[in-house]
Formats: sequence, structure tokens, C-alpha cells
Amino acid sequence: MTALAKALSGCSLALMEGHIARNPEQALMHPDYTPIQFVHSDFTETYGKAIHAHYESDEDGPRNALKRAKLAPHAVRSSARILILQFWRNVGEPQMDTPLAICDAESVSRAELQDFHVASYADGDFGFDTFGVKAPDSIDRHRWFAFPEMTNDDC
Repeated sequence: MTALAKALSGCSLALMEGHIARNPEQALMHPDYTPIQFVHSDFTETYGKAIHAHYESDEDGPRNALKRAKLAPHAVRSSARILILQFWRNVGEPQMDTPLAICDAESVSRAELQDFHVASYADGDFGFDTFGVKAPDSIDRHRWFAFPEMTNDDC
């Protein structure tokens, strides 16, 4: 994933911190690992500050990601730019029961975003603000992309 991030973005450094498997077995272990079934965006105006604090914490995930990249904890805060990429892959059957769908952010107005805070995600201490997306006035307002038959080779 690190090599793919570098190839797609042209960045010089990439940190990869781990993955979440969203499947029935993982959902039994923690409810945050069920497929998220509402339209949302993790990337708010405050997300950058949360990422800076996360990589300066003593948690294993960020500490190990920095170690693999041979970076000091302050490197994220002092970066000129940060690009967050989320990669999604299907590791099950090609016909998924909950396919990935992505809404084009440019088709959503700020007025349609509802702020809410996630105090702690899964078993970590990573809290962040997120947006829930309100239903649009017109069904044609939002542009959607769906990936109902992703295979193990798709990302």
C-alpha cells in the first residue's frame, strides 16, 4: 500500500498504519468494524490537527509507522503537505453483500454536512471530528460511484 500511495500521488514519503477488515467476524469483536451504512466524511477542518496529535502520541500504530519510514514524531507536523489516502479492497467473494459506494465530495455542499465527534474509534484513543451527510434536496444532486463487484485485485 505504501508503494501504491507513492506511485499514485508522487509523494516522497508514505506512512501506512494498518488496516481494518470489515466482515462479520470482525464485527463480532468490535461494532466499529461493521460496514458503515451512512454517508459520512472523515475529513473535516480539524482532521489535520488530529493527525498531527496522533503521530506525536505514544500509541503503537503511529509509532511503528514512523519507525518503518525512519521518521521522527515531529515529521508529520512539520510536513509542507499531508495527503490522507484510504485504500479499499474486497477480500471476499466478488459479489459483496455491502458494496463500496463513494459520493463525489464536490457534489456535496457544506450546508449538507452535520458535524459530530467520534470520541474513540475501535480500541484506540484516536478521537476525531467527522461529517454526516444530510440527504440532498434533489435525488440528482449528489454524484455516486459504486463498486459492487470488486475482486481481490481491485483497489
